[in-house]
Amino acid sequence: MWNYQAFAAWFTDLMHDSGDASYQGEFRRQIARAEFDRLYASESANRLFSEFLTGLN
Repeated sequence: MWNYQAFAAWFTDLMHDSGDASYQGEFRRQIARAEFDRLYASESANRLFSEFLTGLN
């Protein structure tokens, strides 16, 4: 249960931080963009993200 809560909180922050820089500033925006890039570039990160998103983890 708490694994999914942690995932939901992380993903929510990631979505908010990656767009408008006024939310948390330009630094957090760039960090969030790097995390998104890793999700698409890394097979392992993508697989774990998919498992959490679908509830298979």
